[in-house]
Amino acid sequence: MELHRPPHLYLDETIYFVTASTKDKIRYFNTSERKEIILETVMNIPENIHCHLYAWIILDNHYHVEIGLKYGKELSICVKAINGKSSFKLNQIDKKRGRQVWQQYWDTCIRGERDLWRRFNYIHHNSIKHGYVRQMEKYAFSSYNFYLEKYSQEWLMDIFAQYPVIDFTIRSDEF
Repeated sequence: MELHRPPHLYLDETIYFVTASTKDKIRYFNTSERKEIILETVMNIPENIHCHLYAWIILDNHYHVEIGLKYGKELSICVKAINGKSSFKLNQIDKKRGRQVWQQYWDTCIRGERDLWRRFNYIHHNSIKHGYVRQMEKYAFSSYNFYLEKYSQEWLMDIFAQYPVIDFTIRSDEF
């Protein structure tokens, strides 16, 4: 079967919504310790990549990030850094050197403030969508609690009310 390889649009000064999926949707990151591997790589994107991380979530077989890049061409470098480091560390743990962990990634350029906040909410709602928790603040592997501490529950609920995620399901996110 031929893989679908979506084209990537590299634009400077752009915010991207990125989804990366494990090969064959295998749940390689099915424990807190394994999710921590991806979280560490996401939180430590190399300093030479000019980016700002807006939101993230890490699940058993995929992750989403909303990331602003000064230079669009750095998108693939950023994703390769996350995927490369996380697969290397996972393969060390499993003693499976060279195993392909990640399939590919999909990205979309954010098209304005409404799109930014709807995808922000979509990312945080993913833990509920996929049945990990019933309340977003109960899920440790997303940026939701970062915003809860930085702002407030009221602020987050206001964002959800203004930019609901209803009818906003990404086809590639059927895991």
